[in-house]
This record gives sequence, C-alpha cells and structure tokens, in this order.
Amino acid sequence: MKSFITGLAVGCGLGLLLAPEAGSETRKGLIGRLKQAKDVVPESAKPLLSSVVQRFEEIVQPAGKQGAAAEAARLLEIFNTASKTKLMSVSGIGDATARRIIDGRPYNSADAVAGSLSENVLQNSKKELLETDAA
Repeated sequence: MKSFITGLAVGCGLGLLLAPEAGSETRKGLIGRLKQAKDVVPESAKPLLSSVVQRFEEIVQPAGKQGAAAEAARLLEIFNTASKTKLMSVSGIGDATARRIIDGRPYNSADAVAGSLSENVLQNSKKELLETDAA
C-alpha cells in the first residue's frame, strides 16, 4: 500500500509540473481528486490517504498566500515605475489620475496607492497592469 501512495504522490508531482491549467486551478483540482480517492482506496489505506491530503493542503495553502504577496509587490513596483502612458492604459485612469499617481511616488505599500483610486479602478489596475507586465 505504501508503494501505491508513493506512486500517487509522484504522479501528482509530475501532473503539477506538466499541467496545462493555471497552478491555482490545478492545485484545487488535485486536492479535490485526492479527497475523492478516499471512496476508492481500501479502508486500511484511508488514514494514510487522509494524512497525505492534509499534508498536501498544508504545503499548498501557503503558496497561495505567497503568490498574493508577490502579486502585491509586483503591482507596487509597477505603480512606482510605470510611465504615464502605461498608467493611462488602465480602464478608469485618465490624465489627472495618472499625474496624481506619479506625483505621489514613491509608494511604500499598495494601500497608499489604493487611497487615490476607486475599488473598481484598483481591480482594473491589478488585472491589466499585471497581465501586460507578465507578457
């Protein structure tokens, strides 16, 4: 039974490396599939599978939090360095708002930037600036 669980873990690892979906979607799906496997494995293997699922969730969850922190840091860097033209490419940021963002530099936190933008514009900024930065 240990070889089955080892094979499952190796297969999961390879699946994560070769997955065509975004990492967060793959992790959610993988955790769901591992939980469904409890119905298939023999009763004697369920405690071991439960511990594997629990351990996997412990490992995966902090990665999501780190990803959000990294995203916030990238967005802050963009707001501190982006040109007026790049800022104006975001829906809801016009000439005056772009000038206000540039005049307020340097920002120490994303909250400082958020104070000068509406929630809708901030969401557009996250989406549009991070996508163009990643491209």
